[in-house]
Amino acid sequence: MTLNNNTTSKHNTILADLGLLIVAVCWGGGFVACKFPLEHMTPMCTMASRYLAGTVFLALLCIKKLPLLKNKRLLLWGSICGINMFVGNSLQTIGLLYTTAGKQSFIVSLYILLVPIM
Repeated sequence: MTLNNNTTSKHNTILADLGLLIVAVCWGGGFVACKFPLEHMTPMCTMASRYLAGTVFLALLCIKKLPLLKNKRLLLWGSICGINMFVGNSLQTIGLLYTTAGKQSFIVSLYILLVPIM
């Protein structure tokens, strides 16, 4: 029985480590991938295309639930969250014009340390 538990534990640890690696690669790759469109487009044009693609994707994914959005309070707070997200992402994209993707990802990841301190 202990052999089976030990094997399951090691398997779960490997899966957890692999999951963290995949998330880190995707998250870090996002900074690099955002740098390429800035060579040909302005930051706001880049943001508009990203948000438009996200809107279309989510609308297609949730098309059956769109009529359920009758709650005005939900729409108000969702809009406020979306605007804050857009402002943060826009500032981050504008900042990418002036530094490398590696430096920016380091600066952005400092929130992990700063949030608990605040």
